Amino acid sequence: MNAYNDLTTLKSRLDITVTTHDTALLALLVAASRQIDELCNRFFYVDSATRYFDGAGSVIFLDDLLAVTTFKLDEDGDATYEVTMAIGDYVLYPLNKMPKIYAKISSDSNYGGFASGVRKGVEIAGNFGYGDGRSATPYHASGDTVQDAGGLTATQTTITVTSGGNFSAGQTIRIESEQIYIKSISSNTLTVDRACNGTTGATHAKDTAISIYDYPAPVEEAALIQAMRWWKRRETAF
Repeated sequence: MNAYNDLTTLKSRLDITVTTHDTALLALLVAASRQIDELCNRFFYVDSATRYFDGAGSVIFLDDLLAVTTFKLDEDGDATYEVTMAIGDYVLYPLNKMPKIYAKISSDSNYGGFASGVRKGVEIAGNFGYGDGRSATPYHASGDTVQDAGGLTATQTTITVTSGGNFSAGQTIRIESEQIYIKSISSNTLTVDRACNGTTGATHAKDTAISIYDYPAPVEEAALIQAMRWWKRRETAF
């Protein structure tokens, strides 16, 4: 679950102060975000996943890639990825921008290619997505922390924070390596969906820092514009 903007910003743009329509407005933001993904043929959040690619020679083209956890090869085509490439065996491109969209065998690699000729010969685990287009870690510190007295369990669906005003419904937050989606806020309590975007639900101690995911500014604005259009359309004859 992801929205490319948040409920507070949308309501401000629409001059809405009541909470009556919060559920509908948030649904519009999510729908607008998925429409953006479809139209752009890429997504702008961070998906922690394992993906597969056909083997290639010295160059392999990838999905938008932000970070690699493991890069494995099935060199003999037996559907077992027995070779784990070291980070020095390949170079990700473009060199000075994110995301990375292809890899080349490095000049001092132990391998001549990426399981060339093997269908589904490459397995990459890592973080995929366009993110904010600048970094492998497209999020910023919220300035807030987990305030539940005993910390968070791995499945708990509410989070106590110092100030609920530091967050908004529709945001995706990060606590350690877990992504969490905020569905609603009441005072200093966030109601959330846990273990989002391929991450795993985990325990988190009290006072653990919370970060908020960022998206490219044009994408944030596009999500707002489309959600506002849909909302205003309900006032028309059709």
